[in-house]
Amino acid sequence: MIKIQTQGFAELIRKLEKAGDNVVDEIDAEFESVAKEFVQRADRDAPKDTGFLAGAITYRRLKEMAFEITSGSKYAGYLEFGTKKGYVPIPGFEDVAAGIKGKGEGTMADFKDNIREYIRRTKPSITNRRTGKPMTENETVNFIVFAILRNGIKAQPYFFKQMKQAEADLEKNLKNIGDHIFSK
Repeated sequence: MIKIQTQGFAELIRKLEKAGDNVVDEIDAEFESVAKEFVQRADRDAPKDTGFLAGAITYRRLKEMAFEITSGSKYAGYLEFGTKKGYVPIPGFEDVAAGIKGKGEGTMADFKDNIREYIRRTKPSITNRRTGKPMTENETVNFIVFAILRNGIKAQPYFFKQMKQAEADLEKNLKNIGDHIFSK
């Protein structure tokens, strides 16, 4: 037989009962506040071109004191971690990056169409090395597509870098709630 005797739990239970039912609501509100701030910081730090990536960063309540934060863009992970030579592992999130690797969606035609739209928005001027003349739109599309296929894209972390701050904020806020409850 194993017997464990505890001491001090009567006092803990008394303080929790005294704190009232709103304690869970207060803690849940802190979780939501941290999720909301995470989304705001990730939105601020997300690469901006069309704004779609930043607009796709959201949070939702799964259950009491449990929130899910997502970046709903198909290319979110590629921008977060980079690809090929531009890949930068984020410590602690290597498994997430590995789960994204090689899972590109769409066709080559889709890829070229997206690059074409980018070119029309940004109007880059790329000179053909052989002729010394500016490249046509089609030449520029092909040049950029093959450069990405060969070299990848540079990592532009905006999402997972928010984790440390979110964890620190949550810990501090929960400690403040605990201090308030247990000082009574």
